[in-house]
Amino acid sequence: MVQVTTSQEWSCRCLAGLCIAFFSPNLALAETNVDQRVEQLKINAENSQKNLEQYETNLAVVEKNITEVETALQTLRKQRQQIQENKRTAEKNKKDLQVVRQRNEGLIDREKSRIADEDRNIEKLKARLAALEEKQRQREGNIRQYNEKIGQIDGEIQKWQAQEDQVTAIENEITSKEKTAQVEKDSWLAKRQSYQAEVSKWKTEAKASGSNYKKYKRLRN
Repeated sequence: MVQVTTSQEWSCRCLAGLCIAFFSPNLALAETNVDQRVEQLKINAENSQKNLEQYETNLAVVEKNITEVETALQTLRKQRQQIQENKRTAEKNKKDLQVVRQRNEGLIDREKSRIADEDRNIEKLKARLAALEEKQRQREGNIRQYNEKIGQIDGEIQKWQAQEDQVTAIENEITSKEKTAQVEKDSWLAKRQSYQAEVSKWKTEAKASGSNYKKYKRLRN
């Protein structure tokens, strides 16, 4: 950063120089001192303008970065909403399949119970043994079908579980990125506040330095 003497300090020095110019017998020396101070005021004004331009450029970069981070945050929020909707759908499908599975388990229990009853009837009713054994074979076939159905349902449940696990992983990743983006945004906001303060400061300093330079330049002329 360019080092600039404050306008108030140089105003005091220049007034002191003018007093010397008016009261000193050596007017040539006083004139030289005024020239030096006018030149210093000119340098201060130029340096103040350079600082102002630099901070204005930095502020523009910060504003752009904040806009980009905010856009990224909005995209992440939309992705989170979609992921949460998919997660709710997966959970609903799992519950529906679980109901069907429980229904089939109930059917299996019912068929097993009937087999047990019919086994007891076989012992009691030898005459009906052939017919009851046929029914037993049929019910065992039913059990195989129900077991096959359960196998299919378990496969579907595993698929939905895998999708739910994937959704959870993506949601965790989004949460991590969102936190990182928020930290970056907070950092840029802090820089913006700092640069805004510097811009305000150097605007005032540039205006004061320019005014002093013009005033003493007129005195020199």
